[in-house]
Amino acid sequence: MKARAGQNPDAVLVEFTYDGPVFADRSMDVRLLGPALVSVGGVVEAANRALNGEGAEVRVNVHADFRGGSFVFQVDVQQVWEHVRHLSTGDDTAAVLAILTALGLAGKVKTSVVKFLRWLNGRTPEKIEEHGALVSVTIGKAKIDLSRNVFILANDPGVRKYLDGVVTPLQQEGVESVSFRAPSFSKEKETIVRDEVSAFSATAGLGEKPEEVLVDTTTKAVYTVVKPAFVMGYKWLVDVGGAKFSVSLEDKVFWQKLVSHEVRLGPYDALVVEVAYRAVKDFQGNLKVTNTITKVLDVRYDLGRQGSLFDEGAN
Repeated sequence: MKARAGQNPDAVLVEFTYDGPVFADRSMDVRLLGPALVSVGGVVEAANRALNGEGAEVRVNVHADFRGGSFVFQVDVQQVWEHVRHLSTGDDTAAVLAILTALGLAGKVKTSVVKFLRWLNGRTPEKIEEHGALVSVTIGKAKIDLSRNVFILANDPGVRKYLDGVVTPLQQEGVESVSFRAPSFSKEKETIVRDEVSAFSATAGLGEKPEEVLVDTTTKAVYTVVKPAFVMGYKWLVDVGGAKFSVSLEDKVFWQKLVSHEVRLGPYDALVVEVAYRAVKDFQGNLKVTNTITKVLDVRYDLGRQGSLFDEGAN
């Protein structure tokens, strides 16, 4: 395969080809492949981090074009092996191909993340055994053996997130398949068809792992009221030192005092509270933070009260 102008001829390329009638006239809604544009490079970057660590920085270039009724993303992974060559045994190209092959993006291979997730098809493994560099996964009477690297990538939140993005266009009418191959490595393509999309969801099968709890604590705080919620269960907008954020109120005793007008609040009045703070990381690596007021200890009216939010005629 000829290198593009300005491209190192020794660079490893991987092609993502989307096929279907929607591409027949070489026109399309650019938003259709938006998730894929980000994901084709992201999945390689995420895989490199999972196998080689944060120190092995990855930069990829993505080029897109129509070819004979198909749409092709061509990812230049030259930058990948320039950064991870110290991890290889001297064959720089092999370092990149090891990543692409484990993912299933280099072409048809015996085992890969793509093949494993297709086999898993959203099911949860019943038994996982490690045997040195190999991992055996069992569901019922069916068993699959794969390399430890493939298993690591199949469990990696970033890899799963971006692989999900790669197949997302197949959910659109007129897009029937996406195939992958590194032309310098394989003439055969690995192909995912529309009916298989659910198997590659970021939360399918292995994605049903519990969230990782980072912080779960209860503390005291002072919140300045910006906007209360008039319906139990809705969130309040509060301010702490100029930073505004939402909190939930679960103190039913205090809520009843508000409803009965035993307690009245105005803008910039403050609540001294006990608050449950919880921070968790979900399977996709997203941080989720919740602040829940479990008990209101005191109400302070000396921070610039400007009229009651619960007075008649107030908006």
